[in-house]
Amino acid sequence: MFDVLGVVAPIFLLISLGFLSVRLRWLSTEDYSSLTSFVMKISFPCLLLTKLSSIDLTQHFRGDILLIFGICSICLAVGSIQFFRRILGREDTLATLQGGIGVSLSNNGFIGYPVLFMAFASPPMTTYATVLLVENLIMLPLIIFLLDRVSPSRQASISQNKIVVIAQIVVNPILIAVIAGMLISAMQINIPEHVTLSLSLLGTAAAPLALFAIGMALVKVPSIQEITDIAWTSLGKLVLHPALVAISCFLFVDNFHDPDIYAVILLASSPMASLYPVFGANYGAPSLTASTLTTTTFLSLFTISCWIAFLGI
Repeated sequence: MFDVLGVVAPIFLLISLGFLSVRLRWLSTEDYSSLTSFVMKISFPCLLLTKLSSIDLTQHFRGDILLIFGICSICLAVGSIQFFRRILGREDTLATLQGGIGVSLSNNGFIGYPVLFMAFASPPMTTYATVLLVENLIMLPLIIFLLDRVSPSRQASISQNKIVVIAQIVVNPILIAVIAGMLISAMQINIPEHVTLSLSLLGTAAAPLALFAIGMALVKVPSIQEITDIAWTSLGKLVLHPALVAISCFLFVDNFHDPDIYAVILLASSPMASLYPVFGANYGAPSLTASTLTTTTFLSLFTISCWIAFLGI
């Protein structure tokens, strides 16, 4: 557990700095809105573009892992959204945030990647790249589409002009970055080094700025209803997601003890992506999503350690 603590300690430090910046009145809620907008529209798209464009799609690919991880993540997202909507009675946007991003999208950049280096002498980077492809090319566009479709601010527009709504989804900077990264990789386009460096610098700011923003949103104390949501989302992300992937690998992969299989289970056991509260801020739930990520990240100290022990790594 102490090894995992070394991975997540910087996360809590950045969250604490964001929290203190508001408490000490160095920053305000207006600054929070600008910060999250920068991350969503500039920094995170740059991160996706540089990562995806550098991946060789012909080499970094395992069809069995891609199918298992993709199908498990999609099924879990659909089931979780329905659970939050029908069982807990949450409105569509919140149910999609909690079930779509909170339960089924992992923080494999800030936590999953270091955990692999901690757990393996030679980390299975092919599996890591395969999981990145699933999350960035399948899960992320799907979730953005669902969020834009159920967002209350867009409901009036949907009935009036569906073309406008579709156009708003298509021009989303994150989706543009995903598509551009795929095309650059597939066509093997060489981007000038100074351009790549500039985009990389902007991209590396995404995770720390998102974590800093989480701390700014934590000033508000969660309600009883929010605590219930936090508990269910944490259970889904830290237990159900890796368990579903592990069971599927056990049933459908010949060698369950393959390091690639252990790696995909550990990647699924990571807490939700650090961009989760940024999505929450864009869709009306900044405090809840920030509290959920902080709680789930803390609990992952124990759950990731349990998964490592269970797998015997």
